[in-house]
Amino acid sequence: MGFVFKDHFVKAEVEVLVIMNALNTCVERVNKNQADAALTRWFGDSSPAWKKDVAKKLSSMKSIINLQEVHVEFTRLQDRDAGTNAAAAPGMLTSIDPSKAQTFKGRNVRLDVAFHGLPSRLPLTGGTVDATGYNQSKLETVLHELSHAVLSTKDEKLANSNTAYGAQQAAALAVENPGLAKTNAENWGIFIEACGVHKSS
Repeated sequence: MGFVFKDHFVKAEVEVLVIMNALNTCVERVNKNQADAALTRWFGDSSPAWKKDVAKKLSSMKSIINLQEVHVEFTRLQDRDAGTNAAAAPGMLTSIDPSKAQTFKGRNVRLDVAFHGLPSRLPLTGGTVDATGYNQSKLETVLHELSHAVLSTKDEKLANSNTAYGAQQAAALAVENPGLAKTNAENWGIFIEACGVHKSS
């Protein structure tokens, strides 16, 4: 079980060990109260109840990814969109029972044209994720899509109707509406990379 790739190129683009280590590190840091700054920055909440919920959700992601086949490949040529990084439909992988897995156009996570142009990691400023610009990464994008598939997250909007993509808008959503930040895939992707890889906020 675990990640299934159509070819070696896709496998090279998706860093499986980094993803699983990031999830492990996030759970440990949340449980040890070492992730409060990241929880506040990306979800607007570091309360004990929210920490418990986050740790439970991250542990569920780890288990489901370990026990399900998570198919990742590039979008078919005829379906490609130059402005899209990747896609996954919400709730495709919500159980450790493989018979309950669904697919999205034949795969669980599909990478698209703009994915190629992303940096491997989010840029940092002073040791924390730089939220002064749009800023996305390949790692964060895959985590974003996995949160759709496993946690049924959405692509939420700010009050100005902009979808909260990128670090700047995800950080703004956490301030403006923590409830939506908690269900926004971009906030989850950035949080997991910040907390689990950079060990910062």
